[in-house]
Order: sequence, then structure tokens, then C-alpha cells
Amino acid sequence: AGGRRLIRFACPGLVDAAEAKLRGETPDPAIFGAAAAGLRQQPGGEDIDTVVLACTHFPLVEDELRTALGDSVRFVDGAQGIARRIAYLTQGEAFLRTSPDAAVVTGSLADAAPLALVLRSYGLERLESL
Repeated sequence: AGGRRLIRFACPGLVDAAEAKLRGETPDPAIFGAAAAGLRQQPGGEDIDTVVLACTHFPLVEDELRTALGDSVRFVDGAQGIARRIAYLTQGEAFLRTSPDAAVVTGSLADAAPLALVLRSYGLERLESL
């Protein structure tokens, strides 16, 4: 966005909080407070009007982030744009299912195992690790 200030802030605790919420647990509100404080403490942070949810996990905790940052902050989730781009890049491709759909994780299968039940509700019958 021309004429806008971009503030980058990594908050890896948000991924764990989103996964906890996905499992039906209540994430620690302090995680969201820390994320909001980390953004607000940077130069220009007091003027934040938009937050880009730059991870596929973060829309899961948008409500908690909104509570921490305030109702005046707008959130942008890029999932629909990513889905449109994938659809464009794969148009005309044949997708034949030879096995049940799988969720692929970058960590250990043991760490991902608690998510298996909720992933099944989305049609992901198996877990695989890279």
C-alpha cells in the first residue's frame, strides 16, 4: 500500500495458540496481548490500522487478536487469494485420488497427533510428515 508504513513482527506463539484453539482448548490470552504489545511498541505502532494475517493459522485466532488490538484495526486474510491462485495454476490438471486426503506436517507426527481428530472433520484422514 503506497504511502503506508509496514511493521513486521514475528510471534510464533500465535501458531501454538491457533492449534490449541483448533483442538478445542482455550489459548492463553497473554499470547495475544504479547502480540499486540509487540506491534504497538514498534515505531509507528500506535497508528496501526490494518494487520495482515500472514500465516494460514492466524485466521483461527482473529477474534482474540481483535480483542487485543481493538475494534478499529482491520484484518486481512489472504486465504481466498491463495486459493484463487492455486485454482488458476492447476486449471486443466486432473486430480485423481488414489488414497484418502492427508495433512502434511513439517514437525513430528507425534506432535501433530492431537490435531488428527479435528483434521478428520475436514476430510483429512491421514497425517504425513515431510
